[in-house]
Amino acid sequence: LKPSGWAILLVPFFNPVSDKTFSDDSITDAREREKVFGQSDHVRKYGKDYAQRLAQSGMTVDEEKFAFAIDAERKFKLGLSPEVIYRVVK
Repeated sequence: LKPSGWAILLVPFFNPVSDKTFSDDSITDAREREKVFGQSDHVRKYGKDYAQRLAQSGMTVDEEKFAFAIDAERKFKLGLSPEVIYRVVK
């Protein structure tokens, strides 16, 4: 990002979400990656340390949790799931 630029970053999280991100560069086989990371072109499973990892890369991280505050009926109607939206600013 350019200075003052911002982005909304989306990554898959797999339940249960671990505390730390898992990656293993030695896994290069597509089938094995799919088995371990959930998709053949993925190389890691992000954990609860995702925001911290973004901050360590020099980003300011805003964890937006508005979907948690919406009642179940409205969530369903809007197609929202209770997840954190990560907005970063450089």
